[in-house]
Amino acid sequence: MNYIIMDLEWNQPFSKELCLTMASGLKFYGEIIEIGAVKLNARFEIVDFFREFVKPKYYKKLHPMVKKITAISRKDLAGGIPFPEAIQAFRRWCGKDSTLMTWGNDDVPVLCDNLEFFDLDKSWAADWYNLQTIFGLQTGNGTEQKSLQFAMEYFKIPCELRLHDAFNDAFYTAQVCSHLDLTKGVGNYDRFLRLQREQDVRRHSGAEPYHSLISTERGRYPSKRAAFGDRRFAAVHCEDCGIHEVPAGSWMRQSNEKYIALAHCERHGTFLVRMKFRRVKGGMDVHKVVWRATEEMIQLYRNLAEKSRQRKEPFRSVG
Repeated sequence: MNYIIMDLEWNQPFSKELCLTMASGLKFYGEIIEIGAVKLNARFEIVDFFREFVKPKYYKKLHPMVKKITAISRKDLAGGIPFPEAIQAFRRWCGKDSTLMTWGNDDVPVLCDNLEFFDLDKSWAADWYNLQTIFGLQTGNGTEQKSLQFAMEYFKIPCELRLHDAFNDAFYTAQVCSHLDLTKGVGNYDRFLRLQREQDVRRHSGAEPYHSLISTERGRYPSKRAAFGDRRFAAVHCEDCGIHEVPAGSWMRQSNEKYIALAHCERHGTFLVRMKFRRVKGGMDVHKVVWRATEEMIQLYRNLAEKSRQRKEPFRSVG
């Protein structure tokens, strides 16, 4: 078994109007322009390195923010190879018996979006480890997300190469991993994620029971408003009758990054929808959770609505 520490850089459209749509109906927000990786063997020792620039096919002009953060130039991209060739070379380098590892939750969803958009197999990227999570558990930082730079400073790893470079970030992630017990981290990973999901449901939704959870879904958008405006993503899918219901009222701010709304199915009652936002490279990562609404959830929404009326106009559903 090999473990592949992977990092990606991607370009983005200049505006949401220029954003392309995937066959699934989701927006294609990031086109990969660099792949960097470090290969670890079964003993978690570094055995090889990988770096490839990808010549973009769709978002050919570098977004100013991407150019500033990554320092990737047009010359770098001109010397790159098309994504299908790059990913074929990457998979060949990874080998058949390998598992992906990344720092954070951003890279694999972007990888899967690109594989889908180019009509390539993405099943091989389904199982992966978030090293940020293992770092937090083993250093007492809990589930709070910490940057790679924070982890480097925590272990006193000198930063001599530019960060936000796919290869450099993968290399430094491997240095951080040398201070972790990856055998233990990988062994306990699935159990921890299951417990974390259950705790997250209870902690963030008020007093709702875990069994009221209906579904979870993730998406990526250039802004919060774009996520609210996407009727397909914002809608609640009622599994009992198969209809999609867009929240009928306003999205109420529960915190700086969380908003909730109610959706009603005439036959099967009320649902509470929560969108949780996290700023990432190129926009906002959105985690949507849907519960079958209890009286406590409905009252929570009403309380926030009353407070909102006393402050300012909330976001309105599009429709």
